[in-house]
Amino acid sequence: MQQHRTFIPLLLALIVGFLTLLGTRSMLVRGAASAPDTPLLTYPAFPPTPTPGQSPALASALPTIAPTDLLADWQAIDAPTTLPGEGGRWLVRDIGIVQAGTHPADNISPRITMLISPNAATAIQVAVYDQYNGTAGLISHYHNNSFYRLRVQRDGESSITATVLLEKVIDGKTRILAQETQLALPRYTWQTLRLAMEGTTLVARLDDQILARVTDAEPLPTGRVGLLTRALGGIRFDQVVVEEVQPGPARRSAPSCSPVCSPVPSRSFRRPQARRKTPIHPLWSSSGSAGGRKSSSRILLLLTMQCIWRQNINQADAAYWQKAAT
Repeated sequence: MQQHRTFIPLLLALIVGFLTLLGTRSMLVRGAASAPDTPLLTYPAFPPTPTPGQSPALASALPTIAPTDLLADWQAIDAPTTLPGEGGRWLVRDIGIVQAGTHPADNISPRITMLISPNAATAIQVAVYDQYNGTAGLISHYHNNSFYRLRVQRDGESSITATVLLEKVIDGKTRILAQETQLALPRYTWQTLRLAMEGTTLVARLDDQILARVTDAEPLPTGRVGLLTRALGGIRFDQVVVEEVQPGPARRSAPSCSPVCSPVPSRSFRRPQARRKTPIHPLWSSSGSAGGRKSSSRILLLLTMQCIWRQNINQADAAYWQKAAT
């Protein structure tokens, strides 16, 4: 009987607690229904995924040269240098010159790869279409691993701004000549880069905009020009225009010696000296002095000896010819 009395209050307490929970739940549901809909979790804001543009088309502003001729004559050079057969891979396709990673298995690398012209030039211009590489540029005055380098580097994969660097490289050591940041660089469109030496000033252009203008106090000698990017693929070049150095007027030089041309020996010329006049002594001195008589005696003696010598010569010649005739 006493146990029954203890169980009844416990049961009542459980019932009251259950009813309290039901009431609280109903109140929460009503409050949530009256409040506006809000997400339970809030994600951070991300920029929208960029939409790829249309397939690149050839620009019509510049004359196009044959890409096959370009790759046949130009030289691929990497920085830093690589082993033979492992450098940047440049291809020709129907839409221009393509950088396609590295040899031999289409690998990719962030190192710089260049395509250098065979002849010296003062300016180079090219149309560039960047798909996802992010780096495009030009080379000027290339000679013995020294050159000027223009680099346009996009600030991010989906960024529409870029950093421009105009650099001078001497034996692999780089010095920045000019720099510009936050350059507006639209995506998925053909753009024209130009690097030229105008007088003594190096000028870099993007389309109609001057990126940098530098006068180098110690300019590099005129050399070859070229294209520049990273060995990541995803970039196309076309309509390359090269302004080569024009040969100067021919200089006349002395002919080189060959088997049919021997050098002329040098000669020294002396001013002819006045001939020494020998005094002529008369046969007979008008004064009748002893000196005059001595001179006359000497002359007579010389004439006599000359006559005897000629007579002997004539006799010897006659004997020789007589002997020869017999």
